[in-house]
Amino acid sequence: MLIFYDKAHFLCVVKPRVELSDDQFLIGYKSNNISITFKVEDAFPDVETDNITWYYKNSSTLNTFNISTFTRISRNSTRHKFSNNGRTLTILNIIQSFSYMEQSDKGIYLMEATNTAGSDFNYTQLDVYGMSIFLSIILFLVRS
Repeated sequence: MLIFYDKAHFLCVVKPRVELSDDQFLIGYKSNNISITFKVEDAFPDVETDNITWYYKNSSTLNTFNISTFTRISRNSTRHKFSNNGRTLTILNIIQSFSYMEQSDKGIYLMEATNTAGSDFNYTQLDVYGMSIFLSIILFLVRS
């Protein structure tokens, strides 16, 4: 009896899972920099830097989620710096505003990662304050 085995080849692809590296809610201080880092896990094939997209929404709450209401952050932005792998966004010289009519960095930041199997995203919220509490205490003590 002869048995012939047919070799089958397949490629298993797994969509990425995006997780926030730190706290879900971040606090930044006016005129300082802050970095937001997400981890991309379980992806096969790995997510290329060009397939990572960052978005911003000037809002303190996420009532309904619709990515089309977010603004895409350009890699050519002079106010933002991206890590080499695209997973960290640094906001340079944080802007604080008390009016929704003015530019502010307070809001929701979202990162989306995509590979051939699909995409995933996660987000964090950034609150912005005038100066750090430590700086406020030091200034108070110096003036006393």
